[in-house]
Amino acid sequence: MQKNYSFTKIKKLEGSPNVLQMFLGKISRITNRFIKNNSSKVVNTMKNFSRIKNDVWETPDTVFLDACTWSEIVPKLDVCTNGLNSKCEFYFTEEDNGLEQNWFADSWMNCPYSNASKWIDKAYEENQKNNINVLALLTVTTDTRSWHNCILNKRNVEIYFIKGRLRFIKDGHMSEQPSQHPSCYVLWRKRN
Repeated sequence: MQKNYSFTKIKKLEGSPNVLQMFLGKISRITNRFIKNNSSKVVNTMKNFSRIKNDVWETPDTVFLDACTWSEIVPKLDVCTNGLNSKCEFYFTEEDNGLEQNWFADSWMNCPYSNASKWIDKAYEENQKNNINVLALLTVTTDTRSWHNCILNKRNVEIYFIKGRLRFIKDGHMSEQPSQHPSCYVLWRKRN
């Protein structure tokens, strides 16, 4: 049974206060206060995907198609694939190393969680250098340097926060458990 996901589009408006940044700061303060007051009560039983040796998870077709529909982008290049799970006409495999390649067309990126910062940096760089659209499925890790340097407060960047947690495909089968991380789409839109 397919689950329908709701998306919220947040765009930075020229000259307006950064409401998203204020909101995320407030959430961070609340979270830190909770952890400080309840640290002895919290037990982490979830797997940390960044420590899994093989974090190759395929994007379900419905998630990819939803991203394309809502962003009005049809990527031609999948920059993170094993060759079997590509969503686009052209693709880079792990052996090709998309981090070392020139992204020559509108691109799709569902990067490994274990190396997301390098991929976010590369997506931003390729958008700026080649004036291409880069549509990415990412974890919501707004506390990282890459998010601050390459996503938040940048022109032509749109964020779509996904309600609920996504389930990914592993070895041809839908995972039993949803991701432990919230997900979003980030679109680095090409300049007109």
